Amino acid sequence: FFSFQMAEDDIVIDDSQLVNDTIKELEKKLRKEPGPMSTSLDTVIVVDCLPVVGTDKLEKLKNVLKRTFGACAEIQIETSAISMPMDQKTKKTFGYAFVELNSLDEVSRALTKMNEYKLDKRHILIVNRFSEFERMDNVSEDYVPPNVPDYKPKDNLKWWLSDRREQYAIMYAKETEIYWHEPIKPQPELIIKKTVNEPYLFQWSTFGSYFALVIRGHRVILRAGGKWSLVHNYDHHGVDNVIFSSTEKYLTTFLSEKASNDKEFFTIWDIESGKKLRSFSKGAFFKWSHDDKYFARMSENKISIYETPSCALLEKKSLAIPNVVDFEWSPVKNVIAIFIAGQTNTPSFLSLIEVPSRRELYRKSLFSVESCTMTWQSEGKYLCLQVNRYTKSKKAIVTSFEIFNLEAKIVTTEILLMKDTVKLFAWEPNGSRFGVIHGEADSPIVNVSFYQIGKKKLEHKNTLEKRAAQRLFWSPRGSYLVIGGKNGSLEFYNAAMNETMSESDHYMVSALKWDPTGRYVCTYVSAWKMQLENGYVIRTFKGDVVHKVLKDQFYDFQWRPRPPTLLTKEKEAAIRKNLKVYAAKYKEEDAGLLGVIVNAKYKEKQRLLQEYAERMKQYKENYAAQRDERARLRDGVYSDDESDFVEVESFEERVVDEQEEEIN
Repeated sequence: FFSFQMAEDDIVIDDSQLVNDTIKELEKKLRKEPGPMSTSLDTVIVVDCLPVVGTDKLEKLKNVLKRTFGACAEIQIETSAISMPMDQKTKKTFGYAFVELNSLDEVSRALTKMNEYKLDKRHILIVNRFSEFERMDNVSEDYVPPNVPDYKPKDNLKWWLSDRREQYAIMYAKETEIYWHEPIKPQPELIIKKTVNEPYLFQWSTFGSYFALVIRGHRVILRAGGKWSLVHNYDHHGVDNVIFSSTEKYLTTFLSEKASNDKEFFTIWDIESGKKLRSFSKGAFFKWSHDDKYFARMSENKISIYETPSCALLEKKSLAIPNVVDFEWSPVKNVIAIFIAGQTNTPSFLSLIEVPSRRELYRKSLFSVESCTMTWQSEGKYLCLQVNRYTKSKKAIVTSFEIFNLEAKIVTTEILLMKDTVKLFAWEPNGSRFGVIHGEADSPIVNVSFYQIGKKKLEHKNTLEKRAAQRLFWSPRGSYLVIGGKNGSLEFYNAAMNETMSESDHYMVSALKWDPTGRYVCTYVSAWKMQLENGYVIRTFKGDVVHKVLKDQFYDFQWRPRPPTLLTKEKEAAIRKNLKVYAAKYKEEDAGLLGVIVNAKYKEKQRLLQEYAERMKQYKENYAAQRDERARLRDGVYSDDESDFVEVESFEERVVDEQEEEIN
């Protein structure tokens, strides 16, 4: 055990900084009558790495520690239960304290929730049982080397990337199956199959390294590697589903909306270690930063930002923002875009705030706003605000798009005013195009318009008129998209060439999902929404059907995601330049694979023909061997020769009906 001593002048303990209003409110809610104090040393813990203070600040530090126990571990203690030894020479503390708790349960909670708690920027608490001192005091003088377990190599979490094929998982009845997608083969290739006899869901991690089985109400099972080895079990009673963080370092498990456990509604886990980091009460869902350093959620008039891995509130205070409506993280920077609603005589605002400095990078006033939706472009270059504004008469609402170019040194804005009702906006991934579905408010027939942000101005590219469009599904690589319409109509569109490549449909389709390469797209009918024609169809980006599979009680389909490329932009440009060389290489591989498949089919046909010929030969031999037996059964007549017969013809007449009529 070590103590970190610092000069008293370097320590600033301010109640307003260390204990905010939230802690005080929690203290009121959690205040209980203290139970009888235990006389056993098993309920004594040691809190190390505290600030070193003199007698003038000793009581203040005890109060801070008392409130911290109440807020973080829901443990109520009195300052009299806290003992801080003093250095008689310097008249200052040693930087640690002995704390006597009421029960072993409180000791366990303190060890779980207080250990590595960030008290302030300089002090991260270390909490241990007092009994650990006895163990360390009785350490033998003779060195005993520890038992080092045999080295076990870790599973390669990226093993599937060495294969040029994609993977996908399906769920039907009680079965989960994972396949290789090979468009040349008549059927997909099964990799693994699992049967689960409990209600469950499944989900791939952000970059596809992990496969999660959510046993609803009980736990989450994570598997990875080529052998699908168990990574960890994450027990969260009542768990309903999971969310992976942006770089798949952390896992968030959460309960159903109907759950009664509001205090541990969300739980954050460290994926690699399986350690439970922190639980949170019911509220808005958390949003992760692009690098997993922070996660945040919004509540009334504030945004709370937490840092990892401690899961502590950043700088121990939330961002107090009156009338905050929504916020979104930038996909490439630790910057959050915040929309603040205006009041009667004040405008609304868009604000860009840098984290962790909390410095405001940009602010834009918006007038007469009824509502606003923020959408980041996937590379973080642009931010689009879909603003619904009141007209001067306040009797109608008009929609405009305000697109902020954040790449420039000075933020510039492009404004697109829409004359009719906007029903959907969708950015092109990794590009500067976007699509808009717009039309009459109550009409199912709409227009689909495409725009591109040019070097100097916003350019209108094309408008598809009189479509029954409802959704736009961009390829993850951009350029191509599928326009989803009523009753499962599908229009495969090339936005780069402004042309429709093909049209198709999938009746009562439940969802549409692109593979991570943008070459294939899957539509499926889930039994959760429709009990008929359950199954999935995989098509090329042009709309050609590759595989069609029908399965009873089919529920879900998910492509396995891919991690971001490690290639530099220069290397990608070089590959594009020599694309014909690579295309020829893969075409040759495809031809070779196709030849193998054709050859295998030919060999199978030859095997079946040979098997048929051998069976016919055996049947003829058996027939010949039984010739005398057949003659015996037919009174000595051999009837094998089909030409040895006499043809006899006979006629028989019958009266079918007879009627008598009297003719005058």
